[in-house]
Formats: sequence, structure tokens, C-alpha cells
Amino acid sequence: MNPGSTHIHDSISENTQPDRSHALDRDRLMAEFSIVQYGRYYWCEGYRYERLEDALAYVQVVRARKSRPAPPSLSTRFEVVESPNASDRQLMIELSITFENGRFSFEGFHYDRFIDAANYARLRRDSAMK
Repeated sequence: MNPGSTHIHDSISENTQPDRSHALDRDRLMAEFSIVQYGRYYWCEGYRYERLEDALAYVQVVRARKSRPAPPSLSTRFEVVESPNASDRQLMIELSITFENGRFSFEGFHYDRFIDAANYARLRRDSAMK
């Protein structure tokens, strides 16, 4: 064995050690974030990327969004219907709007929100005046 070959062997192992570490880290990240490499592309959540860094950045944003509590759904927001207050009742009389079983009614149409019934009643009133 000549001294040059030992030096080359040591040099190769020194150079490949960081590469192996980088490859292991890369494989771990891809597995953790469900990123698949196919050809030159990295696939994640239905999107493809040319760079692993871009796929990782995307999946981290998606996961951050998923970890936040979801806002209340639209149906939850409209389930609670407040009874009309005194000024609403006065306007209801003027616009012929009724309130029964938690909903407002005007000319056969039903509304969950008083403002919607009042807006339609005003629209009908204003168009009748023209």
C-alpha cells in the first residue's frame, strides 16, 4: 500500500461523510413531511417542486395552518338568532316585517337576519315609489 492511496482513501471518507449526513437528513425530512422524489421532482400534497427546499417550505406552511384552531363554521354563526330589540321592532312595524320561530318574514320570504329582511323590504318599498 502506498502512502498516496491512504491519503486518497482518507480524503474520500472525509468528503463523503458530510454527504452521507446530508443524505440521511434529507431522507428523514422527506419521510417526516411525506415528500416523494420522482425523477427530478419532489411531490408534496399534490404539488411538484424542482427543489426539496421549496417542497419543505410549502408543507411547513400547510401544517402551520392546520395546527391553528378552525374558525367557527358559517352554520354555527347563524344558528343563534337574536330577538329584535325595541328599535328593530319599530322598524319592523314600518316595513311590515314579522318575527316568528326565530326568523324574520317579509312578503312570504324568510330571513335569519333582520338586516336582510329590512334591506329587501326597503328595496321593495323604494321600487314601488318610483
